[in-house]
Amino acid sequence: MTVPDRMWPAQVDSVPAWGVREAVTNVLRHADASECAITVESTGRSVRLDVVNDAPGGRTVKTGARVAMG
Repeated sequence: MTVPDRMWPAQVDSVPAWGVREAVTNVLRHADASECAITVESTGRSVRLDVVNDAPGGRTVKTGARVAMG
């Protein structure tokens, strides 16, 4: 997992935390993955969360939900 030093308000933490919980739950329950990479990126006034796994036969999904801050 790659997470930058927090550069956003603490109240924003719950949104990426929810995203990580949901994504990891889905990988564990539905993917036959051996690896999963989670990246959090903060740029300007947004936070981006990407979750990628190596499950074979999966479908490609556009990732990178952005959360506006403030």
